[in-house]
Amino acid sequence: MSKEKIRLKIRPSRIGFLDNYVLSAILWGAYGGFFFFTQELNIWIMLLVASASVILIMETELYLASKKWHITDGQIFFIDGLINVNRSGVFLSTLTNVEVKQSSLDRLLNVGHIEIHGFQKAGPVKIPGVRYPEQIAGQIENMIQTNINQRPNQRD
Repeated sequence: MSKEKIRLKIRPSRIGFLDNYVLSAILWGAYGGFFFFTQELNIWIMLLVASASVILIMETELYLASKKWHITDGQIFFIDGLINVNRSGVFLSTLTNVEVKQSSLDRLLNVGHIEIHGFQKAGPVKIPGVRYPEQIAGQIENMIQTNINQRPNQRD
């Protein structure tokens, strides 16, 4: 990143990935029910359920730790990775609109996905699991509008 000041830092929220944690709890509950009703300790089923649950939680936690977005006055930077960090950027001047996508449960939990559309070839920039997505989208739209207003007039 150049020496531009970071105006907004965005990270996915655990609440946005609540379904993964609930699925892990269901797996543990299924194992508990199996043990309660059969009164047997089947080591293979225990290992299967435990490993599936741990893998699901670890995958979610690694995803949350490795993704972040930084927004400066001129660009949105997507930073991906823990050890090998990849960074890509999109200029605010190429963006056209910002969308918030929420399910009914997402609205209840005040979390959602933000999609930022523009003229980039790769499609929209998607930011999953954002807390207070309407406010964040409003801030991004204000930054885009400010960037458009600060550009010199191209008609001269």
